[in-house]
Amino acid sequence: MDKVPSASLGRLPLLRQQGGDEEGGGGIVHGVGSSGTPWVPPPFQPARYTIQLDSMRILTTRSAHEDSDKASLSLATSSESFKTEYRDLGDVNDGVYRIGLKVGPVRVDNPGEKVVFNYQIVNAGHHSASDVEKSLRLAGGALANLGVKAASTAAGGVLGATVGGIVLPVIGSILGAAAGWLIGGFFDLIFADCDGPVAVEQVAVTGLDLWRNTSVSQNGVWWRETFHDGLDSPDGCGDNSRYYTTWSVVRELLPDAGEEMANTPAM
Repeated sequence: MDKVPSASLGRLPLLRQQGGDEEGGGGIVHGVGSSGTPWVPPPFQPARYTIQLDSMRILTTRSAHEDSDKASLSLATSSESFKTEYRDLGDVNDGVYRIGLKVGPVRVDNPGEKVVFNYQIVNAGHHSASDVEKSLRLAGGALANLGVKAASTAAGGVLGATVGGIVLPVIGSILGAAAGWLIGGFFDLIFADCDGPVAVEQVAVTGLDLWRNTSVSQNGVWWRETFHDGLDSPDGCGDNSRYYTTWSVVRELLPDAGEEMANTPAM
């Protein structure tokens, strides 16, 4: 996989959101416009959204030298069954790498619709890529479906899925929280030696969350960089992995919404 300079990765400013952390949070944007007045997003409209796993930045590999990374990206909504895309990322060392996985576009017509997506990156060099792909697809779909089910029980918002007795956050790394459930249920026969998950996140939002977060920028993109503090690796491997991932949500306005949005000032 080709390494790319971090400066070449296009990014938008991170937003602080109610109920989240300083890297982006999980709630609705509360911004301030250029005039200093509270920023008010335009009224909700149906739109199409594409979920992207853009890149990863490796500070420390899980293996002593190189990780053999595979990645998946899954999406499910309260009106559509899950979809998963997979990519073999090859052998990688410290540095910044493009991933370029995309799922969608998916149309969201209702502000209360539940939208859940997740990605997984695993270091898995001791089994066939087809076996790893199968496990990633199964795990990603199961996580997304659990997320939609949990989110659907929340009135007006979302709740994190519960796996292995642990309630997952609605945004942010779940590498530690979900590791036992993932490894025991999907990857037990896949991981050997220094293999193991290095980045896992699930995001659960409503249609209104997507609309507001993508309304902040003129190009309709909401992005986030997430840090994944690695799991303990076996003796003889490298230090615990440290990965950053960058994902984004790209909005596509429907034809009847374009004119109105063109006249709406950006934050």
